[in-house]
Amino acid sequence: MKIINGVGLLQFDGLGRMFLLEELIAKPHINKLAGMLSCPLETMKPDESKDRALERMIFEEIGVEITPTPKIFDTLLIPLSEEYSVLLSMYVGKSDESFISYPNDTDVKHFGWMYPVNVLRLAPQKRRIEVNPILDAYFKFVNGV
Repeated sequence: MKIINGVGLLQFDGLGRMFLLEELIAKPHINKLAGMLSCPLETMKPDESKDRALERMIFEEIGVEITPTPKIFDTLLIPLSEEYSVLLSMYVGKSDESFISYPNDTDVKHFGWMYPVNVLRLAPQKRRIEVNPILDAYFKFVNGV
């Protein structure tokens, strides 16, 4: 099994909603379909640090500065398919509800805000496979489990 290194960002507003992007490009080998929703996720380049990958992801997938700088909360190994897994370093940040992304990447577009419970209720073909384990890890982190 091939392991892909990556970073991800859970960005929340003051109401507890998470920021989502919509995938525009399918990558069937990792179970990603066009139209799926997800938090920003980015594959790390060889020899790229987590912090640098996070900066690049913010530039490419969000397109606007995020302050304060998101903080890492967990590293997760998530199976994507029979051939691939991703080792994700997950960050968390906060914004106000007026936050709008302007992606510099043609693979994604701004979707908006949604409560995590509603994201989890989406049909599996509407959310990326990484979403459930990311949210499970985040809730364990905030609840001190």
